[in-house]
Amino acid sequence: MSLMSSVNRLSSEKFKCHECEVDLSNDEVQHTWKCPTCKSLVHIYAEDIESKTKIVLLRKPASEIEDGDLVHLPGGLTKKSYRVLGVNKKGDKLGLGLEGYGQYLVSPEEPINCRTGAW
Repeated sequence: MSLMSSVNRLSSEKFKCHECEVDLSNDEVQHTWKCPTCKSLVHIYAEDIESKTKIVLLRKPASEIEDGDLVHLPGGLTKKSYRVLGVNKKGDKLGLGLEGYGQYLVSPEEPINCRTGAW
């Protein structure tokens, strides 16, 4: 199992490539979170029935996080997302500067849930 497949998830997730305009299965995307055809990040329509949370996510390695991304901390998909103010290299880790949280240290290949919207 790749590190990208060991990410925090919600109970119901649907995957769509907006570039190819196709729905994808979990098996097609779970190791990269990219479309197998065009290689762009897939949009994840995630729902948690219990909390009534409905969010749209992109999952990408920490090395691809950019200033302005909205990230969810592990175990926090039904909670607040934090805006990335900056990304700094800290030895073999990356420090994500998160507004209202502070610095969050991650491995560059660690999968990060980035919120892009809700539905």
